[in-house]
Amino acid sequence: MFLKACDDTQTSSTSEKTFYGYAKRIDPVRRVRSREGSKAAYQQESGSNLSQSMGWDLGGKFAMDVVHTDHTQLDIELVSSRTGRSMGRPWLTVFLDGYSRMPVSFLLMFDPPSYRSLMTGVRRMVEKTGYFPASFVVDGGKEFHSVYFESLVARGGSNIQHRTGKPRHGALIERYFGSLNTQLIDRLKGNTQPTKNVRQMSAEMNPKKNAIWTLEALSSVLEDYLEGFVEREHPSLGCSPSYQYSQSFVLHGSRKIRAMEYNQEFIISTFPPPRRGKVSINPKSGIRVNHLDYWHSIFRSPSLNKQKVDVRYDPFDIGHVAYSAPS
Repeated sequence: MFLKACDDTQTSSTSEKTFYGYAKRIDPVRRVRSREGSKAAYQQESGSNLSQSMGWDLGGKFAMDVVHTDHTQLDIELVSSRTGRSMGRPWLTVFLDGYSRMPVSFLLMFDPPSYRSLMTGVRRMVEKTGYFPASFVVDGGKEFHSVYFESLVARGGSNIQHRTGKPRHGALIERYFGSLNTQLIDRLKGNTQPTKNVRQMSAEMNPKKNAIWTLEALSSVLEDYLEGFVEREHPSLGCSPSYQYSQSFVLHGSRKIRAMEYNQEFIISTFPPPRRGKVSINPKSGIRVNHLDYWHSIFRSPSLNKQKVDVRYDPFDIGHVAYSAPS
């Protein structure tokens, strides 16, 4: 092809040795991008972000000042605790304190990332720490632009910093996900490492056939992993995340202005609404949320018949829902 192109343009060609010598000097990223696409080329690019101008705060000035949050689909197949059938790969949502590198909340679900996982994760964070961060650092995912998540953040007197660029530019939480996969997930039975090269995967190594972990069991293992992670020395800190976190309150005070009371009002504010938003009141069956009917004696009032009301529900407790009566 090269020789033909030279003939067509009446250009003198080089020797074969020179041609292949030049080909070897082509930028590997450019070569991979041409042959395998941009996703494959991304793995060949430099992982350094030192030259990048960051429009967001990576660490913050003290604990619970800046919290990074993101999602990842774990490389492991899970099974149902009731039937034993394959349930697919779960999604992990993590809230990571930038100052201490301490995971202050995590959520493991089969549902893909949404405002529901974010609101529930924020609730667990406040329950565990008693604080609401001054700022959240998030990527460009549409769930972070949800009016429900933005309202919850505004209610806590915080702001949202949207990090742009490529995933590794948010190296703080991306590195954490990488360590979690290599140190824990890749060592569990049913991990999806064999599928990296499907042609060489034998039937007995199929992750769906080897899956034994349930969502509850994996969540418990993650809890144990995090307990050990926060006590180990972190390379960039020179101490453990738990020590850095506790020392922040000694050096910078308790920051009571960022404290958030974990009461019923706050809990309800973290309940996500159903997909339909508003629901109608039926005097006989009450209100229906996520295919379940809920009843209250106030629904007998003729003035509420067929009225549409705002509803919130707890993803981990289907026993009741919260609704706001029409004015």
